[in-house]
Amino acid sequence: MQTVAEYLDKTESAVKKLFDGMDDYLEILRQAPEIAYSYGKDEDPWFAYDRWLSENPEKLKASLEAQRSFIAESFALATLCGSVLQIAAKAIECYSVVDKVPVDCEGLLTKKNDKKLRPFCIGRRVHDVPIGLVIYAGRNQATHFNEEKLSDANIEIFRRLCAGNPLLAAKGLHDPAFDLAGSNMINFASNITALLGWRSFEAYDADMRTLLIS
Repeated sequence: MQTVAEYLDKTESAVKKLFDGMDDYLEILRQAPEIAYSYGKDEDPWFAYDRWLSENPEKLKASLEAQRSFIAESFALATLCGSVLQIAAKAIECYSVVDKVPVDCEGLLTKKNDKKLRPFCIGRRVHDVPIGLVIYAGRNQATHFNEEKLSDANIEIFRRLCAGNPLLAAKGLHDPAFDLAGSNMINFASNITALLGWRSFEAYDADMRTLLIS
């Protein structure tokens, strides 16, 4: 394939099937009953919760069952998400052209990794990290989750994602969704695609064409 547009067109049907599968797993949570209750200004919130619970035991049971079902399928979901990241990463490897690396990304580059990492220093930022690097680290973690340690560049990208959540950073907290050391999660690909906003083919495709064509 000569162009990135051709690559994206040729992989479109496969990526759409991956997103259809991802949506099937996410639908498990969407169908769970919402747990929502209100309380007055002077009312103890725990008392209000106990009252709601006594009035809605079946809703709580159904919600917990949906959560258990989703957790049971979470690795399967992450596997599909990892496949999307792999297709995206291959496009960047083959077609990205980077004239200038952002200053805050220069420290990630070494003589050993410059050739393979430089093409990923592109794109809009999430948690103050270019999405090309988010795709890079997410793909690598999903592919090598059974290895004892990722490369230093991958670890640093995940560290920046942990520290970059603006809502948590303002409170001096880190985002556990990307904590390689402090989480029992095996494959972070679902969290990565959620951070990117990739919960539909259209969102993925728009980002990839902006990254590599626009």
